[in-house]
Amino acid sequence: MNFSSFSERIQADMEVALERACDALPKEFHSHEVRRHVASEIMKVAQLGQTTLPRLTYAGEKALKELCRERGIHLKQIA
Repeated sequence: MNFSSFSERIQADMEVALERACDALPKEFHSHEVRRHVASEIMKVAQLGQTTLPRLTYAGEKALKELCRERGIHLKQIA
């Protein structure tokens, strides 16, 4: 299942979730690789049918936290 196989509403929620998660990342660490990883984790939960914006956002934030912990990057506060 790829991004375009989801409804427009779910696609929009996935994009919002990605932006919300990545907002916590300091600008100097923004990269395509990080965004791709977070997007991949968001897509995984969406494929399981967990498509609410809060659930997608949680998945993105969790993925970002784990990645940053592995790399020793300090995140801004995630609400």
